[in-house]
Amino acid sequence: MVENQEKVVDMVFKQKLEQQAIIKRNCRRRRRRNFFRISLIITLVCFYFFTELSKPKSIQITGNVILTKDEILKQANIDLNSNLLYANPLLITYRLKKHPFITNASTSSSLFSRVIEINLDELSLFGYRQEDDKTLMILEDGSSDELSSDLYQFLPSLIYVNGFIEVEDQTRLVESFKDLDKSVVSQISEIHQTSVSFDDKLIELMMNDGNKVYTSFQSVERLNYYFDIIDKLAKNNNCIYIDELSGEAYSQACAEQ
Repeated sequence: MVENQEKVVDMVFKQKLEQQAIIKRNCRRRRRRNFFRISLIITLVCFYFFTELSKPKSIQITGNVILTKDEILKQANIDLNSNLLYANPLLITYRLKKHPFITNASTSSSLFSRVIEINLDELSLFGYRQEDDKTLMILEDGSSDELSSDLYQFLPSLIYVNGFIEVEDQTRLVESFKDLDKSVVSQISEIHQTSVSFDDKLIELMMNDGNKVYTSFQSVERLNYYFDIIDKLAKNNNCIYIDELSGEAYSQACAEQ
């Protein structure tokens, strides 16, 4: 009887030892599997962060007229070297809305397509003028408002307007430029009112490339062909005249002033 009990005890003891051994083996296997998983995750994360996969393939911006792409990217504090995980759309939108020329912004990004999309609504500005001791911004509806101090640093990117002081003339001026391609508008540095025998409200445009363009309200739209026109200019003929009736452009050397 005693021997049978001892055999049972030995058997139970052996079974427990075997169970403990199995549990230990399973624990070791789980630890190895967990170690492998963690190592794999760390390897993949490191691979992601140190390759082009973590960076945007392109940054697409729409809605901007006044601000350049470089100015927008600087305000958003992102570029093609930014990490997509850190390029949070909410944070980018917040930064953009702090810019005085941006009235609204929306941002979206995709880790898979690696594209950041930014859409902007800008302050509708046409240009600015000096009046007495004030600087006035000219809005795209033809109205004027005093330029706020936080916009002064952006004056170089706006068109300076001299003349066309009457409300009707200023509104007509702005209206005549509405259908002009923004690539041409960006080339205009200054607009002056000048006069000739047949038109006391002739428009004189000072272009960024050093050319001068003379046109009437009716023929401003011909400036959409500005780049074609300057391709055909003689080297020293940097004054361009657009005929109001025919819409044809011709050039000649500017008279000394």
